[in-house]
Amino acid sequence: MVSYCQQMVMFSSLYVGYMLFVYVRKSFSFSTPAIMEEDVLEKSQLGLIVSSQMFGYMVSKFISGILVDFYSPTFLFAAGLFFTGVTAVTFTVFNSWMIFTVIWFLNGIVQGTGWPACAVLIKRWFSPDQFGTWWSILSTSMNTAGTVGPLVSAALVTSHGWRIGIIASGLMAMCFSGVCLLLLQDYPPGSEPKAKLDAPKLKDFSLAQQKSRLPVLFSCPLYVMVCINYWIVSFIRGGCNDWGQLYLIEEKGQPSFIGSAFTSSQEVGGIVGSVLAGYISDYLVCKKGWQVNPRLKVVLWFTWMTAVCIYLLLYYVKADSPKFWVSALGFGIGFGLYGATAMFGVTSMETAPSRMEGTAHSIAALASNLGIVASGLPLSLIARFYNWHASFIVLGYLSMGSALLAYFSQWPFSPPSEQEEVDNADDKKTN
Repeated sequence: MVSYCQQMVMFSSLYVGYMLFVYVRKSFSFSTPAIMEEDVLEKSQLGLIVSSQMFGYMVSKFISGILVDFYSPTFLFAAGLFFTGVTAVTFTVFNSWMIFTVIWFLNGIVQGTGWPACAVLIKRWFSPDQFGTWWSILSTSMNTAGTVGPLVSAALVTSHGWRIGIIASGLMAMCFSGVCLLLLQDYPPGSEPKAKLDAPKLKDFSLAQQKSRLPVLFSCPLYVMVCINYWIVSFIRGGCNDWGQLYLIEEKGQPSFIGSAFTSSQEVGGIVGSVLAGYISDYLVCKKGWQVNPRLKVVLWFTWMTAVCIYLLLYYVKADSPKFWVSALGFGIGFGLYGATAMFGVTSMETAPSRMEGTAHSIAALASNLGIVASGLPLSLIARFYNWHASFIVLGYLSMGSALLAYFSQWPFSPPSEQEEVDNADDKKTN
């Protein structure tokens, strides 16, 4: 039996560790004004440096989700945090924007191990009726880094320069990686799986075998629908975050500060929505007798809320609408989108076969990242040929489609047990 104290030590280490992951990841962005002033970098060069990191991060996060099914997530988490710090410190040694781009791409590569390892460890250390809540709380570490990071960086950059600001973030990450190695454990005491204790079977479990089990994962209609809906919701989230301010200013005649308040209110609503979605879904999981996955009920409620708020934004916001009303709609959109996003991450792991949780989450996360990336050019092209109102009408229809897809995902599903998979594999070998 795992004690509450052990769980809290584990969770606290993951929270602080991932907060440092995000802090280092954004340390360059926090320091860009000082970097431009000192090194006279152009905006296009700054954009290339940031984009190189995000590209490396997206690729690495997908691969790392598969690796955590084979290797120690504790080691991957600590190693990723350590080399995140190393690349950050190395970044400050050079002055060429081309070298900056290469090193920051490498920073994105080593960053990718962080969240997949967190996801697997949280699932192993917390029971199903607590998984959603702690997953959602852990995800707020990103918001904490985004809130505290700029303040710390501004103080360091102002007093010591941008290089010291980035070096400080890297050194903190490197030091805390050692703490993670000491405090994190792959499994709660006494709960190691039988496959881990059975050396011959563990040796037989290879990457080729994992590849052969992918059809089992994609043969689950529920998992496929979660990935599709994850893409849709991420597309809507990217569109609302990136273009919401312009839409309000150019189409609704709102001042720029209300557009900024709309964007900020989405983030605040996202924090509340993700935590509340996890708590409600865990509460429903505790109640027996469900014919469907109760987390999908939460997804249904949150996606419908998003659809309603976007509809109100389209047709009930005018130039003279009060700031509170616009901010409330932004809060509701963020609340629904981030709440559904949290549940997609949890559901993708819970519907996966045993020892494929990391792979399942990495594929779902890839769908999410592709959705965010895809929301940029198509919506801007629609706005170019029509207007921003047309772009947000598309988002409105997509939000209704997401809610309908969540509704039609309401059916029972039980992931195959590990023993069933072993039996099926043996039968295939025999045949």
